Amino acid sequence: MKKKLFLIILSIPLTILLIIALFAAIYYGSDFVGRIQNDKKLTNYFIETGNIPEKEMIVVKNTHGSSWGIEFYPSDFSKSVTTKTDYENWKKWVEEKGKLFNGEKLRDKKYLEDPKNCEFVYCASYTVTTTYLSYGFLVSGEVSFDKEFIQQHFAYLPKDKILYGFGVK
Repeated sequence: MKKKLFLIILSIPLTILLIIALFAAIYYGSDFVGRIQNDKKLTNYFIETGNIPEKEMIVVKNTHGSSWGIEFYPSDFSKSVTTKTDYENWKKWVEEKGKLFNGEKLRDKKYLEDPKNCEFVYCASYTVTTTYLSYGFLVSGEVSFDKEFIQQHFAYLPKDKILYGFGVK
């Protein structure tokens, strides 16, 4: 009798741990699968809508998911890229001015060696629930809606159906 009671008491925390592990596996597994599926969708969106050749793309931030509520599957996926051309133009501009585009002084030239530090970034996001794809431009981490600025500083401009700043397909 004592042995059965001991096994019952021991099985309760183990069952709770298994349930928690199962929910964690479902959550992280669905996020992983979603990132893989939606990464290709976002890459194609950069190519088709943003007119960016795939060989020109430098991934600044890989596809990642987020959700606004308690969900087991992220509802929004986003990806940020710069291009080889934009990176070289930005690097040249910063070297000439001695400061970053956001106004900060360039403290170390090694900062320019990493393309992920480029301040001219294209971003795309995909909302699973509404199937909306959005496209935009980031300058020093801030969304830019300035059509003239975008045309002057970004190497690849989107097709007409996308607004400058964030557009939805």
